[in-house]
Parts: sequence; C-alpha cells; structure tokens
Amino acid sequence: MSRIGVFLCYCGSNIAGTVDVEAVAEMARSLPDVVYVETNKYTCSDPGQEGVKNAIIEKGIDRVVVGACSPRMHEPTWRKLLADTPVNPYMLEVANLREQCSWVHKDREVATAKAIDLVKMAVAKVARLQPLHSIEIPVHKKALVIGGGIAGMQTALDIADAGFQVTIVERETSLGGKMVMLDKTFPTMDCSACICTPKMSEVGNHPNITVTSYSEVENVSGYIGNFEVTIRE
Repeated sequence: MSRIGVFLCYCGSNIAGTVDVEAVAEMARSLPDVVYVETNKYTCSDPGQEGVKNAIIEKGIDRVVVGACSPRMHEPTWRKLLADTPVNPYMLEVANLREQCSWVHKDREVATAKAIDLVKMAVAKVARLQPLHSIEIPVHKKALVIGGGIAGMQTALDIADAGFQVTIVERETSLGGKMVMLDKTFPTMDCSACICTPKMSEVGNHPNITVTSYSEVENVSGYIGNFEVTIRE
C-alpha cells in the first residue's frame, strides 16, 4: 500500500489569497493512501523543505504530492529534495494551485473547488507511479555534419577546434555549397570566394575533420550520443 504525503503551500498570499488551502488540506486527509497532510506558508523555503524531509522520515512516506506553483518553476526543487531522502525523486506529482487556480480565478469558492480537484488527481496519479532510476551510457564523442556549405564548414571547424572528430558529408564533388557560386555577399559586398576558399582549405587540412564528398546520408538511427549513420558514397 502506498504512503502518500501531501504538502500544500500558501505561497504567501499568491495561493491563499484566493484558495482556501486549509479546506483543500482537510479534503486531502480523507483520500485513500494519504498518511500525512501539511500546509506551509512557503514550502519552497529552506524551513519548508526541511519540514518535508522530516515528515518523510517520521511518517514513512514513499510518495509525495506538492500543491504549490507551476512544476516548471519548482519541480526540479522537489526532485532534488527527494534525492536526499528515501523517496525516489520520480515518485512525485505537483498540483499547480497558483497559475491554474488562484491566478486565473477571482471567486474563492470556484478556485478552491478547482484546487481540490487538482489535488485529488495528483494523489490518484502518484499512487500509480513507478520509480525511475538514472543511468549512465557511453557517448561516442564524434560529430557528423551534413552539407559542406559555409555553415557546414564553420560548424565542423568549431567542433574540430574543440578537440572532437568530425565527418562532413557533402553530396557534391567539392565543398563550398551555394555561396562559392556567388560573386559578392551582402551587406559588405565581400568576394564570396575570398570567404569560402580559406574555409575550404582549413577544413581540408584540419586533423580532426574527414570530408566525404559525392556522398549522401541514407539512414540515421540510434539516439543522442549514439547515432548510427549509413552513408552512400
């Protein structure tokens, strides 16, 4: 059976000015698997966070619901807090009582009713969560740049200068792309060849860059850090 702790924040008057936080807390105490409910003026403050940690230890809480501001703002705060407790950081659900209730409703009764619904849903969801665990995987520290125009060449040089191996795949027989075909470039009217040809030379002579010309990418699979690319030459 889950042991859920619900922590509701007044957020000064940001939430409590419109939402009856104590009424929400009273409702939460009646929900299945909820073993502890606490209200706090500023849950995200150091004393507030310390209170959450103490309650987790004392009450044997294994899942947490926080009724406060947007998870975009403070969900990382709660996950970091839980990482220092026996509770898995992903056994957490945040009910947004500020942006979704107090900041969009003027009627206290309506805002409170909505807050009650959000907390009910958060409790129901957190009871069904499964713990997640961070893992580390090896990363191939190489880069593939598709296209050897001026942008591709500069990208390859930036990466190569940082110490990583780079492969440029260019479908034409030579680097340069469209820019090398131009006469002058706006707004300085500089000679485009004067810009491109030194880059082409620098790329061709860079020890960390391999150029595969007259080639195209046929397939890309895998995931960030471990892509597999098939090139047709």
